[in-house]
Amino acid sequence: MIQAIKGTYDILPGDVAIWHAVEARLRAVFHSYGFGEIRTPIFEATELFVRGVGEETDIVSKEMYTFTDRDESKSLTLRPEGTAACVRAVKERNIAAQVEVLVPDFHARPDLIRAVADSGPNVYNHNVETVRRLSRSVRPQAGYDRSLQVLRLARRVGRPGMKSKSGLMVGLGESPSEVREAMEDLRKAGCEILTVGQYLRPTAAHRPVAEFVPPEQFEQYRRWGEELGFSFVASGPYVRSSYNAFEVFENA
Repeated sequence: MIQAIKGTYDILPGDVAIWHAVEARLRAVFHSYGFGEIRTPIFEATELFVRGVGEETDIVSKEMYTFTDRDESKSLTLRPEGTAACVRAVKERNIAAQVEVLVPDFHARPDLIRAVADSGPNVYNHNVETVRRLSRSVRPQAGYDRSLQVLRLARRVGRPGMKSKSGLMVGLGESPSEVREAMEDLRKAGCEILTVGQYLRPTAAHRPVAEFVPPEQFEQYRRWGEELGFSFVASGPYVRSSYNAFEVFENA
């Protein structure tokens, strides 16, 4: 796993040589990357990442890539086009590559969602993050129903075979019944793959952890998800949105 500023890429676990190959470029374009705001156009970062790795390593022959573009920034300039360009760049080099995109809500604009979904990703990932009651305080720039609409639109405009995916953080003060309701809402929106993980407070300025959810509750969430018809559910304290992305895709 390679981590560049606040962008995490599940590319080639343990191979730090790839980081050195693109470190200077990534630092140059990700220096202003922040939660909820991207001042440098995301297409620069993702294009340079894919093109740079493709030129200097054999990474694009690998099978799973996760491009992370978060969160619901007010500035949408070129962001969907950049992600779409990266998907096409990978597919051009290896048509068999399995590509997952983790994207913001694009304000639920069909044209922007289509730009990414129609570029050929195998998995379209957009996170609801939390339950309806907590959504406004946890995600003030986003919206619970808007995220559900994004998933519905992605399924509608994506290429045949594309799977939709979403994730929930728990430990924010939600009840199990609220998590169950969120799962039901996601299934109604056509979501096929679900991740459920423990919320961890990034800094003292962020929302505190309300509860460390016990493993048995995560197991209950996994069972509920399977009962509701998700093709794959990853649920556990250490699960994150792109948790074992290739394994998830293979089993979904």
